Amino acid sequence: MDELTDRVFEAYLRQRVGQFLDRRTRWKRPLIGFLDSIRRHTDDIVLFGGLLRDLMWPQYFQQPRDVDLVVLGLTVHDLETICADFIERKTRFGGLRLDVKGWSIDIWPLQDTWGIQKQNLPFNFRNLPKSTFLNIEAIATSLWPKQGGGREVFESGFFDALHSRTLELNYRDNPFPELCVVRALIIAAKLDFHLSKDLVQYIVSKGNALSSAEFQEIQIGHYGRLLCKPMELSNWISCLEFDLSQQKRKFRLPVPRERQLNLWKS
Repeated sequence: MDELTDRVFEAYLRQRVGQFLDRRTRWKRPLIGFLDSIRRHTDDIVLFGGLLRDLMWPQYFQQPRDVDLVVLGLTVHDLETICADFIERKTRFGGLRLDVKGWSIDIWPLQDTWGIQKQNLPFNFRNLPKSTFLNIEAIATSLWPKQGGGREVFESGFFDALHSRTLELNYRDNPFPELCVVRALIIAAKLDFHLSKDLVQYIVSKGNALSSAEFQEIQIGHYGRLLCKPMELSNWISCLEFDLSQQKRKFRLPVPRERQLNLWKS
């Protein structure tokens, strides 16, 4: 992707994050108030992953269900103290799931990020996007603009994903491969993106072993609800497997437009 396109995407992302964090909107005030309380303890905090992905599609954007925050300079114990009034539970990755007046927030220390630890990367926000399974979530932005400048943006293939409209593996290793399969399928269907051959091979190899009960359990455990029926996910995997057998170069899920829009509303 050329540098001009990269800069255009980056400028648009900064604009969208600024709009999202506009404290004048009533329904955002609980979130903004919570972020202000965190700021009293550290300025080193970023928005990460799926929220930033969805902000790039304003035509579908509603109140987000999930916000991912990563902090530097605080431990989980520090966060447990700071966020004591909002804690629902610890997450499977060791962070905290919070409920802030209806806002579902995952927050964790940068140094506890699984992919950074596994790759022995230095603990800085520039390396955070290198830890995501998919390229379309390999993005982080600072919450607050730097003095004399805009918000910092850290990415690892995110803008390329937008430009090519293709989901690719960003960091293959993951302690929950079955969840990766389900999330990759749902994201590909929601965005109507192509899938890379490596990602399709991963989905087919891991996904064919999943039962209907597992498809349900994975979604309820991660999303808190069913977004796709197990048969729909199984059919998508079968379509990808067939395309692999035909040695196709491009892979795409057979998702009608109406179904895609329904996934955005889920």
